[in-house]
Amino acid sequence: MSLPPNVPTGMVGTNSSANVNVGESLAQNSAPAPASGLITVPSPEQAPMPEMPVQTAAGPQGSQTGYLFSLADLGKSIGQTLKNNGIYLNGDFSGAWIDNVSGGARAGNVFDQQSYLGVDLDMNTIAGIKGAAIHFQVDDRSGPNPNGFTGAGVGQSVTYYGQQTWHIGEFSWDQSLFNDHVRILAGRINPTFDFDFDPIYCNFLTLAICANGVDNYFYGGANFYPESYYGARITLKPTAATYFRFGAYQTDPTSLLATHHSLGESWALLPNASQGVELPFQLGYETNFDNDAFPRSYSVGGFWSNSPYTDPIFSSFAGLGGGATGAAAGAGINLNAYTHDPNQSGVWLQTDQMVYRPDMTSHRGLSLFTNFMFSATGVMPVNNQWTAGAVYTGLFKSRPYDTINLGGTVFQLNQRTEQAGALALPAGQHLAATEEVVEFNYGFMAAPGIEFQPLVQWIVDPDQYGYAPKKAQMPQAVETGLQLSISLNDALGLPAFVRSN
Repeated sequence: MSLPPNVPTGMVGTNSSANVNVGESLAQNSAPAPASGLITVPSPEQAPMPEMPVQTAAGPQGSQTGYLFSLADLGKSIGQTLKNNGIYLNGDFSGAWIDNVSGGARAGNVFDQQSYLGVDLDMNTIAGIKGAAIHFQVDDRSGPNPNGFTGAGVGQSVTYYGQQTWHIGEFSWDQSLFNDHVRILAGRINPTFDFDFDPIYCNFLTLAICANGVDNYFYGGANFYPESYYGARITLKPTAATYFRFGAYQTDPTSLLATHHSLGESWALLPNASQGVELPFQLGYETNFDNDAFPRSYSVGGFWSNSPYTDPIFSSFAGLGGGATGAAAGAGINLNAYTHDPNQSGVWLQTDQMVYRPDMTSHRGLSLFTNFMFSATGVMPVNNQWTAGAVYTGLFKSRPYDTINLGGTVFQLNQRTEQAGALALPAGQHLAATEEVVEFNYGFMAAPGIEFQPLVQWIVDPDQYGYAPKKAQMPQAVETGLQLSISLNDALGLPAFVRSN
C-alpha cells in the first residue's frame, strides 16, 4: 500500500515495503547493500551534514527487471524541469474491494478509494532559504464503511472510506537547523505518521494495524490523517540513528462529523472548533540499508490530551434527559460514578527488525514487527492492544519487490465500553471482552509504483463499536478483497522530494 508523502524516511519499514511513497524510488531501494555485519553509524560530529540536503529520487528506470511492464520514463522530462525550479509533484491512488463472505453482521461488499495530490517546494532553490521547504497536500476519500457487514468498528477492514470531498491533508513549513540536529514542522498537519507509526504497518489494509494503535484514533479529540489540524512538531537528532520527537496539536472533534465533510469546513484557514490540545512524544532509534545490514527501528512514546469526551455509560442514557439518572439506577448503574474527566493518555512500544536476508546484494528478506499500546488515563474504547507481524520482501528472486504480509492484533476492550454495549442486550448478556484481527495478503508489483494486493481478513468477536443493533454473540467474520495502489512518482518516474523531516 502506498503512503502519503509526509511519511518520514529512514525507517526499516520503508525499506521492507515494496511500494512506500516517501519519495524514495524503487530504483533507490534496489541499490546494493553493505556486504555484511552492522555498520557503525557515525555521529553528526564525525560526519556533519548540510542543513536538510535536497535528496531527490529520479524515479525507477523503465528497463528495471522484476516487473511485468514499466511506465517510469513517461514523466522524467517534465519532472526534471520542475525539479530544476525547486518544484516536486507527488500523488497516489488506492482502491479496495472488500467482501464479507462469512459471519459478521451480514454478507455484503464495498468499494472504497483514496486519492491524494501534493506538491513540495524546495525553498532553498526557489528563494535561497537554507534547509526550508513548503508541503501542500489534498486528499479525497469515498465509499461506505465496511463495518456494516463485519460488525467491527475498532477493527475496521480498511483505513480509508467516506468523507466524499477533497480535504487539506497538509499545508506546512518544514525547517532544518543546526546541521540537521533540529527539525521543525508547523502549520496544518497531523500526528498520524510521526508517532506510534512504522511504514511497514501499511503493508496491511486493516485499521487494526495501519497506521497506529487504535487509541490514537478513538480518544475524545482524535487527530488523524487525512484531516489536518494546526500544530507543530520538533525532532531532535543527537546522532544520525537516534531522535526525540514531540509535538502539540489542536484537537477538533467536529472534524469527524458529516457536516465537516464540505469544502467550506475542510479548507477553512482558521481553526474550526478547537476543544483542547494533544501532546505526543516519542524516543527512538532507527537505521536503514545505508548504515545497517539488518535495518531496525525501536521506539517508545505516549500522548496526553485534555480534549473533552463523552463517557460510554453517559452516552447510553444521553437521550433520556432528566430521566437518565432514574433509568440508570434501574439498570443498576450509578451515573455519579462516571465523571467527564477530560484527561486521556496512552503509551506505546514498537519494534521493527529485519532478521533474515537470502543475499547481501538486494533488499530482499524477512522483517518482524511488534506494537504494544496501553491506555493510561481516561476512557477509550480499547484498554490495551498487542500487534505483531511479519513481512517478507522478494520471496522469489525473480520478484524482488513483491511482499508477503502476515499480521495480527488483539484488542482488550474497555470495561465501560462493554457495559454500555450490554445495556442494549437482554439482561444477563454481554459483549466479548476482546477482539482479534488477522490479515494475510500478497503485494504483487506489476510495474514500478503499481501494486495489486489480494487479501483475506479474519475477525474474531467483532467489537460492534458504533454498530446497532447489538448482538450477544456476533459471529466471527471472514473477508476477502483486492487493493490496487498507484504511486504517481514511481509509476511515472517523477523526481521526488525525499523528506528527512
